[in-house]
Amino acid sequence: MTKITHPAMKANNQVADKNAKILNYVVDDPTIDEHLRQFESSAYTGEVAALPTASYVAPPVSMPPVSPVEELVIDDVLPEIKAKAESLLFLGKITKDVTIVGHKYSLSTLTAKEHNQMMKELYNIADAADLFTIRSYTLGNALKAIDDVTVDSMDAFENETFDMFVNKFMRRVAIVDNMQLSIVEKLYNEYNTLLQEADSIINGQLIKK
Repeated sequence: MTKITHPAMKANNQVADKNAKILNYVVDDPTIDEHLRQFESSAYTGEVAALPTASYVAPPVSMPPVSPVEELVIDDVLPEIKAKAESLLFLGKITKDVTIVGHKYSLSTLTAKEHNQMMKELYNIADAADLFTIRSYTLGNALKAIDDVTVDSMDAFENETFDMFVNKFMRRVAIVDNMQLSIVEKLYNEYNTLLQEADSIINGQLIKK
């Protein structure tokens, strides 16, 4: 029988004193010899056996049938929703027909896009912009038609070529520049009146709320 001893072993689980006399204790286990023989006879190759891997197969999942996405058609929108959207889009917009010497001039307040376009063109000429230029540029977007003919469709220039103007806006400005000064001043004053009316409507609605 093999005897296993350890110098730090002591009875009653007490910590051994370093200065105390070392005592050897014997552990009597008849199976230790067999365990040692099995350990010494086994050959260690240094290779670790691969652990078995488990494969997982997901159970089939039944998905509900997917219905095709319906395309939104603007005509299918409820009439009251469509009317409300249009009212918000044109909120504050005012149009006015001004008759001068038997001719009808149709004016309208500017959208944010039209105002930005005008300001962008004014910035291009920088310090050269004066009151007369501002009038022409403003009416270039505010004047919509003359005698129910849109300004864009007016044949106002002889031998006009496609590249004569940078864009349609500058073409309308050129038409305004060729009008009589008294008419331009009258139209510009009427446009300022439209702005005041639009501000009164918007501010009046805000006060009511």
